[in-house]
Amino acid sequence: MCACVTLLLVAPCLAAQPAMVRIDSINGGCHVGDDLVISGRTKNLPDGTTIDLNFENPWHPVVPISAYVTDNRYTATIDTEYLGVGVWSVWASTPFPVHSFASSRRIPFMILPRFNHLYDVQVEA
Repeated sequence: MCACVTLLLVAPCLAAQPAMVRIDSINGGCHVGDDLVISGRTKNLPDGTTIDLNFENPWHPVVPISAYVTDNRYTATIDTEYLGVGVWSVWASTPFPVHSFASSRRIPFMILPRFNHLYDVQVEA
């Protein structure tokens, strides 16, 4: 009886946690040597709360950057050359135990190589 009551009281709280951090879709699926802007919204997180943006692909461990919540929104920018070429995914989460279950869905995107030699064409007079 006690376990059932506890489960009923805890389960709704756990189910509500993932919605605390949401991530917006990324404009464009492919990026070449540009800045990637990641943004999203939160629910009932105080201003100044740190949001971890976790970038991952099969060949690299998680690459985290941080953003801060202001008016239930967060925004961060990362240079795609810092991550490197390949298929990546990103998700947002809260790093602190009080919100340990708060994380967003994963958003996939691709970083393509930059071909500098195509842009450095010299014209001789």
